[in-house]
Amino acid sequence: MTRYCFNSSHSGTGDLHEALTWVPPKEAPLFIIDAFFKDRSNFIANEIHPSSNRIFWLQANENQKSIEQLSSIWEWLIQLEANRSTHLIIVGGGITLDTGAFAATVFQRGLAFTLVPTTLLAQVDASIGGKNGVNLFGLKNYIGTINEPMEVIADAQVLATLPAHHVLSGWMEVVKHSLIADANLWSQLSHYQNIPRPENQPDLIQASSQIKRTIVKDDLYEGGRRKSLNFGHTVAHALESIGSRQAVNIPHGLAVGLGMVFSLNWSAQLAAENSRIELLHAAQVIRGWIEQFPELNCIRWAASLDPEEVWKHMKRDKKNRTNEVLEVALMAIGEAHWDTPIIQPSFEDVWRRLFDENSSAQN
Repeated sequence: MTRYCFNSSHSGTGDLHEALTWVPPKEAPLFIIDAFFKDRSNFIANEIHPSSNRIFWLQANENQKSIEQLSSIWEWLIQLEANRSTHLIIVGGGITLDTGAFAATVFQRGLAFTLVPTTLLAQVDASIGGKNGVNLFGLKNYIGTINEPMEVIADAQVLATLPAHHVLSGWMEVVKHSLIADANLWSQLSHYQNIPRPENQPDLIQASSQIKRTIVKDDLYEGGRRKSLNFGHTVAHALESIGSRQAVNIPHGLAVGLGMVFSLNWSAQLAAENSRIELLHAAQVIRGWIEQFPELNCIRWAASLDPEEVWKHMKRDKKNRTNEVLEVALMAIGEAHWDTPIIQPSFEDVWRRLFDENSSAQN
């Protein structure tokens, strides 16, 4: 069973050296670390130097979340004569954790590993639940496994230097957890006109991560309730796949945000009248947060897409059944219905109303 260690206080230096001291002692562990930290050597634990061959520096972008990157990691492990008693410590955001954990999971049928998430998205989502993997032929997370880490070591203070648009990306996963499972938490979040700095809101991080931990504990292999965590993700993965082909960087959390705006509007058509207004209001709130970052250009980019192209990618989503595109519908805030079929005309109608630049609808 995974051991979770989360520093929810306002104390601490915020550097990774402190966070890594919480990792139980391992015999000569190996590290896979986001290359962002390579010139920030104050975080390196104990005697490990940035030039050490015990560190694999991973370039964390979607293009590197690939079979080719996995091959490089496996070659490094072989060169260091890693074996099934070797322990990996994987440090970084979601891309680094997903890629490093998958490499560990299949090398010699599995190495033990510890995750040290360094972004908000990674702390509330990517580090929890054992899902890991890489993209394949431009398709999001198309190859992977479910294998949980020994520990997750998270420190809210590490997020203090996180850029604002990275905070936005992680905030969308926090929001998703509240919408599918905790109406009271959503009520609290929705009152923020501006997204708060996460290092100042450790209780929100802990509440969000606890929702996912609870769901995963009950349904590790996604036979039922865990499917609710895919809320907004069918559209999100389609957008990420299109972005990859167009060489447009659409961060995962932002894609999820756009996906939730769509899913809330679509869900409102299925929900009872008394829930419809709150679902449409939630979509407006999320869109408002995204629109505070015009430099990311993601709404304008989404509006430029042909909905038939988006639908084509949705049809390839690994969560679907034969001849059915499946979505998570909200019948009310906190009431998620997974495996709900969606048909192309319904998708295109909602999409055009949301993202047609000439439309007056701003839901």
